[in-house]
Order: sequence, then C-alpha cells, then structure tokens
Amino acid sequence: MDFVVVDIGTGVTKAGINGNDLPSHVFPTMINGTNIGKEAVKKGGICRSLLERGRWPSQENMQKMMQHLYRLETQINPRDYGVLLADVPNTSKSDREKMARLLFETYDVPAIYFGRTDVLSVVSAGKITGAVIESGYGITHTSVRCCILVTNKLGHL
Repeated sequence: MDFVVVDIGTGVTKAGINGNDLPSHVFPTMINGTNIGKEAVKKGGICRSLLERGRWPSQENMQKMMQHLYRLETQINPRDYGVLLADVPNTSKSDREKMARLLFETYDVPAIYFGRTDVLSVVSAGKITGAVIESGYGITHTSVRCCILVTNKLGHL
C-alpha cells in the first residue's frame, strides 16, 4: 500500500507520496476567509494559521485542511492511500483521535499512522539514534532518540 506522507506545520504544510525524495506539495498552513494555502496569501489582508502552536484550535480547521489537501493540492483519491501524519510531541490524544475519526469516516482512508517528527527525521536519515532540534513557525522542540535494535535468532523454529 502506498501512503501520502503529511507534515502539517503551523506555518507550512508538506505532503507527498512515500518513496519520493521530496514532498510534491508545499503550501502555507494559512486561512484568509474561505481561502486556504497559497490562495489565502495571494488574496492579501490578514491571514491566520489553521494551527495554534502546533495544535488544532477547532475541528472545523482540521476539516478545512484535509479538504484542501485532498481536493486542491494532491488531488488523489483518499481511499487509495494510507496516511502517515508527522506528529509533534505536544499533540493531544484528543487531536489524534479527532484526526483519525475524520480521515476514516469522511475520507475512508485504508490506514493511518501517526509518526513523531523526531523519529521520522532520524529514520529518514538512515539512522537508529540521533539528536533532533525542530524549530517551526509556532513551536520548537528538541529530543534525543536512542533506538536499540534487538534481534533474536531462533534457528529451531
């Protein structure tokens, strides 16, 4: 199964299909009236982020973002792709549950995985340990990832 990989930041959203080196869609996580993304910025006037310090202030903002992502940006059929969502440490369990419910019930996606941004950064670099400093538009966090790989060879099975 292929996945659409989505990193929704307070300032910029990045999305693309797994296996590609770079995201194919990069757009501002901004809203201005009914316009979202690049259209919101082009319109001029006051834009505001759909997120506040990396968190969803409302279910409505979450719905607007996913509608924009699927209909205007990626133009893919959500039923054909699982979703890997990059997730920051301060995301609440409630926000994860709301996003999962939205993706499963509204878009009928076949699978969802919430991956911590620090872990995804380390793994994408081909490493199993690392220190990560992530500084975005609305939040900065640091972490040290120590992943210990354990293998157990059971030759008799």
